[in-house]
Amino acid sequence: MNFRGLVGLTVMGAAFAAGAFEVQNVTARQRWPWNSLFDVDFEIVQASAGDKFSVGITATCDGDTRTIVGKTYRSDIICAAGQNRLVWDVAADAPGLKTTDLRISVTATSFAANAAAYCVIDLSAGPDAATYPVRYTLEVPEHVQGGSNEVCQLTEMWLKRVSAGQYIFHATDTGPKGWYNVRITKDFYCGLFECTQQQWYQVMGTWPSRFTNEVCRASRPVESVTHAQIFGQKQWPMVKTVTDDSFVGRMRARTGLAAFNLPTEGQWEYAARAGRSTSTPGQDTGVYARYSSNSGTVGDYSCDVSSGTAYVGSYKTNAWGFYDCLGNVGEWTQDAYEEDLKTLYADEIEQTGFVTDPVGPMSSTAADPSHITRGGSWENTSGGGASFYVRTRAYTVSSANSNQKGRLGARFIVPCE
Repeated sequence: MNFRGLVGLTVMGAAFAAGAFEVQNVTARQRWPWNSLFDVDFEIVQASAGDKFSVGITATCDGDTRTIVGKTYRSDIICAAGQNRLVWDVAADAPGLKTTDLRISVTATSFAANAAAYCVIDLSAGPDAATYPVRYTLEVPEHVQGGSNEVCQLTEMWLKRVSAGQYIFHATDTGPKGWYNVRITKDFYCGLFECTQQQWYQVMGTWPSRFTNEVCRASRPVESVTHAQIFGQKQWPMVKTVTDDSFVGRMRARTGLAAFNLPTEGQWEYAARAGRSTSTPGQDTGVYARYSSNSGTVGDYSCDVSSGTAYVGSYKTNAWGFYDCLGNVGEWTQDAYEEDLKTLYADEIEQTGFVTDPVGPMSSTAADPSHITRGGSWENTSGGGASFYVRTRAYTVSSANSNQKGRLGARFIVPCE
């Protein structure tokens, strides 16, 4: 692709949605030294503060005889009222394009809470890569329920946007230790799937999991990984440093996503509950994954005769599109372990009626501190796992060599700015 000496570039704005907002003051600049990235600046006016919009680009060229639909963006496609910038990778959407009359149109559509918007991290360059490209899209991944060895399971990591909101947190089944209101104030992208063994290898170059069958391991969730391996140190969150050679450290450095992380327990339950107010998901929501007592009743994709993990995405999603929130493997969160969260947050609950963006206790002096895992694993029974308060304690360092081996994995998030 060569845009050197580009002339005749015109830009225009348009808005397609109910409401009075408009897209104005659209400008586009090709990045030096004339690569395929365009910085497209625009303003969304006459919109209310707090409104969100999905934004896209359509371009024409060659005397308006060719149309290019923008699909590959290097910046977030969910924008707010006011001035915004979209970074469009033209080469990814129109390989080999050469033109001197590119005309760019920017459109904005009101973005409904928890509509489909994805952050996609390309891990295909492998464990020795300097960078992992990141793109944003409204297109869903190519995934067949129960399928394996798909790109979205192996060399790309797909995260779906979750809009800020509030819900009733269930730390326990009943009683004073649970049932209080939680408010999540910032949108975040949350992994559609649990991190797979292949994805872990693409970043770390290792296969740490208990289930090692090379025929079917790639699409199964990574497990037997410790909290300390994820961050590179064992005193999180008292010490919030992340080492360069840890999973989170490598992902932050290679993607430029400085906030890439495990979810907090509050974020995890918010995404897993998917707007449901009761403590159990119910068969209608389809969020059952692999449990020891439901093998064969929902579908058995485990590659083992009677036990073990399933391919990620083997079972139905929850209402917001997330797979395997219950069962398969327990999932690490950021939060240090605390059984009685309601007492921990008692003052805030009394003053405001909510716990806002909870992060759990901030101190841990133990040599091997413990953290919260959520969701239950393949060894849980379906009766014990079919609830959103599956909540266990696991030790930061020793879990890979204890009875937790084979049960604990991770799902990652990217908080929005």
